[in-house]
Amino acid sequence: MSTILDHHLRRDHRSLLLRVPAAAALAGVGVHLVGGSVRDLLLGITPSELDLAVTGEEGDPVGSLARALGGAAMSGSQFGTARVGVEGIEFDVARTRRETYARPGALPTVTFAHSIDDDLPRRDFTIHAMAVSLNGGNVGELLDPVCGRRDLEARQVRILHSRSFRDDPTRTLRAVRYAGRLGFEIEGETARLLVENLRWLDSVSGDRIRRELERTAAERRVADILGLAEDLGVLPAIHPALSLTSGLAARLREAGAPSATGLVGALASSASETAREGLVRRLGLPPDQARTARDVGKVRPRLDRLRGDSLAASEAYRMLEDVHAGAVEAWALLHEDADVRARLGDYLRIRGAAPMLDGRSVIALGIEEGPAVGEMLRALLMARLDGAVSSREDEERFVKRSLDSPA
Repeated sequence: MSTILDHHLRRDHRSLLLRVPAAAALAGVGVHLVGGSVRDLLLGITPSELDLAVTGEEGDPVGSLARALGGAAMSGSQFGTARVGVEGIEFDVARTRRETYARPGALPTVTFAHSIDDDLPRRDFTIHAMAVSLNGGNVGELLDPVCGRRDLEARQVRILHSRSFRDDPTRTLRAVRYAGRLGFEIEGETARLLVENLRWLDSVSGDRIRRELERTAAERRVADILGLAEDLGVLPAIHPALSLTSGLAARLREAGAPSATGLVGALASSASETAREGLVRRLGLPPDQARTARDVGKVRPRLDRLRGDSLAASEAYRMLEDVHAGAVEAWALLHEDADVRARLGDYLRIRGAAPMLDGRSVIALGIEEGPAVGEMLRALLMARLDGAVSSREDEERFVKRSLDSPA
């Protein structure tokens, strides 16, 4: 593992980790590199983030390590996790711990553990239950108590125990996300237990599920992740309004994901208004996503009018400006007609455009203060969209002509 660390870490991360053994001894703590960092290193991938687990008998072992490294813990949680900053490098540090769950979907009850051996078995998947020692004489030693490296080599995601998806149903969403991201399969018994325990997703708060969907939207292989979620029944288990059509999957593979807001709209585009409203409530969607989920149905009946070249850009703008941009973004991904997708994309690029002249400028040119100012700015914008004006001088001439024209 020492050789792997040397070859696959970023230079700044490698420099930081070289300082950890001495800092750990000074702070009187044990330190291991854990989780996704170890997974990626074993796959030959340079980790974008570092995740450290710290073991200490008393006090604040995370803060003690941060200070010994010459940095500080910038934020923390009741679960013993913190974001630490050292000389411009930020990384996650967590106290080793055990977790129990009072009921499915509940946040865990945490007790801090005094050994990394107690911490690794509480993790979500075997490929994340490995650690690399950063302590004294055994720097670089790989700890792999549940054969995570074997599952990496087999390219599969496997849970650690049969109650895993019931204890924390968000592991369902993480299983498909990691499998899709890495191009892995979900191990057979794990897949069976995942499907068997889908009902427990109802016990998870909408906010936690929404955050997992937002993480999925940010993934490069979002189509593979959502395809797996659709095949296993995860999307309808979250809410019946969500579905991945074959057309949407194909477009995601071609174009990648839109924003999280646009993706929510795309996944809910086939649902009824009532179902989409239920989705808004179930996930507690924030205003932009809620408006998108509602407006995606409003865009559908307008799409045929966007075909062809006869529609002026200003007409398309007026047709779409009353709906949320996320709903337009969803259909710019969804629609089977390339011309319509292009028209929607054009609208998104010009949405929020403004003329070069402002209110004071048109007043100075002779427009009467009051509603007439807004009307003129609107007329200038439409003229600009249609190419009738292209410079400040053009706009000034446009205003003057309007004043010379009979009412």
